[in-house]
Order: sequence, then structure tokens, then C-alpha cells
Amino acid sequence: MSVAEKKQYNLLDALKIVAAFFVVCIHVHFPGDLGRCVIAVARFAVPFFFMVSGFFLGNKMRYPYHEKS
Repeated sequence: MSVAEKKQYNLLDALKIVAAFFVVCIHVHFPGDLGRCVIAVARFAVPFFFMVSGFFLGNKMRYPYHEKS
């Protein structure tokens, strides 16, 4: 697959940016109820990264001998 033919996943790229922001929010300590709400909402980020990694790894395993340019 040439560089010109390489498939782009723009939605996944955008979601990874949002998830990265939420990972940072998990590590920043917000006070009180706001902190608990931020952590509750941000908890999707780490499993999301595992799922995206699995998606791309699955594609690599499905087509292991695909041409590399």
C-alpha cells in the first residue's frame, strides 16, 4: 500500500485528541464535586486507547504480508 493509498481515520484521530485531553484531566486534581465529575467523564479515555490500538493491531494481523512502501 503506497503512502497515497494509505487509509486515514480522521474521526479516530480527532477522538484520540479528545481522549488525550481527558487523560490529562484525570491526572489534574480538580476540587470537590467538579473533580469527581471530571474523573467520572474522563474514565473512558484509557479503555478507548486500548480499543483503538486493538483496532489497528487487528488490521495488521488480518493483513500481515501487505506491501510496505
